[in-house]
Amino acid sequence: LLELRDRLMKMVIATAVIAAPCLWFANEIFTWFSGPLRAQLPAGARLIATSVVAPFMTPFKLALFAAIYFAMR
Repeated sequence: LLELRDRLMKMVIATAVIAAPCLWFANEIFTWFSGPLRAQLPAGARLIATSVVAPFMTPFKLALFAAIYFAMR
């Protein structure tokens, strides 16, 4: 159990360290990641939010998923 605790702590610390710059550039990461989807939309169409907090939370969730992905690499 001690080794599991140590590995989990290292994982959380690595994810937090990587998440800091990802959260700083959350909107840029979302813009880059949604580029191919926006390119396929018809002219004049745009992405819509399906809930009140979606425009705020989506870039942050994507940044946290990116941080988890890079921490696993």
